[in-house]
Amino acid sequence: MNQTHSTLVFKLATAGEWRTAQSRGSFTGSPDDVRDGFIHFSAAHQVEATARKYFGGIGDLVLIAFRTADLGPALRWEPSRGGADFPHFYEPLPAGAALWVHEVTLDPSGIPIVPLEILTLSVLPPQHNRVSSKTDATKAAGGPPRTDEQQT
Repeated sequence: MNQTHSTLVFKLATAGEWRTAQSRGSFTGSPDDVRDGFIHFSAAHQVEATARKYFGGIGDLVLIAFRTADLGPALRWEPSRGGADFPHFYEPLPAGAALWVHEVTLDPSGIPIVPLEILTLSVLPPQHNRVSSKTDATKAAGGPPRTDEQQT
């Protein structure tokens, strides 16, 4: 990996896709990822544009952070949109490698709101709308509420 590339990469997915990945132990990709033969990631400076271009109007989004060092050689930086290098992952993505998962809301016009201040954090502070467990991902996807036993 070139040293000019970031140490964190991000995946936007639906909460349902991520819930399935957590139950299976890995994420095999969205329909677009499967079509292209790799899992699309974005660097921090690319997340907002990616969200606007490809995820407008999708109301159950989550933003998932990963350390590039944890992904190994299956992560490749390749020219894509506008000739910029984007991170692409060429294996099933281990769900356990996620640093954090953050629920993404939409503005009134349907544009995903990505809180840019979190894109450099390896751990989310408590005030952020995060989804950090299988139970939370189920809740974000409209599943059953958490019980007291699940909150610990």
